Amino acid sequence: MVVIGDRITFCQVERALALVSRFEPHRTTKHLIGFAFLLVGLAAVLPAAAQDPSTAVQSQNSANSVFESFDGDEITTVLGGQFRASSGTSPWLVYLSDGRLVLENRQDADSLHYNDIAFVRYPNSTIVETTENATISAIVEGSATSTGGVGILVGSGKAGVYLAFTVDSSGRYHLFQKDGRQLRTVTTDTSAAILSNRPNELSYEVRGANIAFLINGEDTIQIESPNLTPASRRIDGRTGVGVAAFGVGTFYFDSVTISKAN
Repeated sequence: MVVIGDRITFCQVERALALVSRFEPHRTTKHLIGFAFLLVGLAAVLPAAAQDPSTAVQSQNSANSVFESFDGDEITTVLGGQFRASSGTSPWLVYLSDGRLVLENRQDADSLHYNDIAFVRYPNSTIVETTENATISAIVEGSATSTGGVGILVGSGKAGVYLAFTVDSSGRYHLFQKDGRQLRTVTTDTSAAILSNRPNELSYEVRGANIAFLINGEDTIQIESPNLTPASRRIDGRTGVGVAAFGVGTFYFDSVTISKAN
């Protein structure tokens, strides 16, 4: 478990935004029996969306997926103890509140915070597995007053090789890449798929030599990474998944799902 921060050069974000801004009764027994058969028929054709929401949550806990809802009381119990409340000189607070993971930064606008999720134990398994061949999706939300974003990480923060894909409360997404000591902004843009001031689901897929990032199930950006090895889905041989946030504000994770790659 690693909880560390990185520094962002926000002039890179501002330049990207500048480019974007330039584009822009009575019933008989017979009747009652008929009514009963009608109810049976309706039950058979009701859409899945009409089911109890708890059923949808349970369906995510398949043998190949770990669903974390952050409903516990202690941050140290999340995903096998891979999350810790920040301490020392870090400007970030990490805690659980009302069934959500919260990352909060009130001081340092240039700080990017990440938390690696290096291993998981899938349901009905006794084996703890690394996340090097896993994918991640997260339902995230930032406060309306935030000047940063929240999202997912692909790679390894500890190794200093990762991509961080985030959204902010103004309808923009940001993609950062770190390779060694350098953290740079790959792109910043707007997307109609982003729900402003509402939760958004972020995810990614490996497609050959490319990584595709999705917002609410819609393709948003796809990039080719020179460090990506398609067969193992490793970034420079050191991969995994995690969560991230940058800038000043309060950022929320409603849930995180980690799945084995197909």
